[in-house]
Amino acid sequence: MLFCSIISFAQQNADTLILSSGERIASKVLEISPIEIKYKRADNLEGPTIIITKSQVLKIKYSNGVVEKFELPAKKDTKTINKNAYEGRSFDDPNAKEFTKDDLHSKDIPMIYYGIDYTLIRLIGSAGFSNPANIVYNYFGSINRQIVVEKEKFNFQKKFKKNDCDVNLEMLKGSNRTIDPKTIVTDSDYSIDEKQVTQRIEKYNPKAQEGLGFVIIMESWNKIENKGTMYFTIFDIKTKKILYNQKVSGTGYGFGIRNFWMNTVYEAMKKIKKDF
Repeated sequence: MLFCSIISFAQQNADTLILSSGERIASKVLEISPIEIKYKRADNLEGPTIIITKSQVLKIKYSNGVVEKFELPAKKDTKTINKNAYEGRSFDDPNAKEFTKDDLHSKDIPMIYYGIDYTLIRLIGSAGFSNPANIVYNYFGSINRQIVVEKEKFNFQKKFKKNDCDVNLEMLKGSNRTIDPKTIVTDSDYSIDEKQVTQRIEKYNPKAQEGLGFVIIMESWNKIENKGTMYFTIFDIKTKKILYNQKVSGTGYGFGIRNFWMNTVYEAMKKIKKDF
C-alpha cells in the first residue's frame, strides 16, 4: 500500500507531456532544447532518461499548473523534419575485427541493438490504418524508444545469450522518418525476402567499427489478422554480412496503438529458435 501511495503521489505531482498523437505522459521534465525534450517517467524516476523530439509535443502541463505550448512545424519544414542528420562512420578501421556465424555462440562478443527498421514495412488493411502519417511520425519512434525502456520484457541480451548488449537507435531514426505514409497502406498480401533484408543491411552506416549488430526489420503490420511480421537479424558490423536471420510473426494485443504493435514484437521474440 505504501508503494502504491508513493507512485500515486509522484504521478499527481508530475509534469504532463501531451503529444500531438493525443498521448499523455506523466513525467519529470529535465531539459528542453530547441530540438528535443529530456524527461523521466513519473512512475520510474530512478529509471532511464528518455529523449523525445520537440516536434512531437503539443504542450507541457507542469506540476505547478503552468502550461507551455509548442508550435507544430510548418508544412514547408517537412523536408527538414524528415532529414536524416545521422552521420555514421566517417572511416573504416583496417584493424577492426571481423566476426562469423561461429562467433554467435560467444557470450563475450559485444552486440549493439539498433532498433526496428520500418523502411520496408506495409500496413495491411486500409480500414485499420486511416492515419498512416500519425503512425510514421509518432508511433514508429515511440515504439522503438519504449522497447528500450521496457528492457526487462524485451530482454534481447538474455535471449541471444550475450554478456553485453548496447543500444543505439540513432542509425535508423532518420531513415524511419523519411518513409512516405502515402505508400505503405495496402489491402494486398505483402512480404519481403532475405535478399531485400541483405540489401537493406548493406546500406547501414553504423558508427561502431566492430562487433555484432542486431536489428528487427519489420515486414508488415496486418490489422486484418492482428499480427506483425518481422525479421530478427544479426550481422557483422564491419562487413555487414548477415550471420543470423529469422522471420517470425507475433499477435498484437493491448490498449492503444503503441502497446498493440509493441506486443507483436514481444510475441514474435518468443518464437525465435535458440540456435545459439
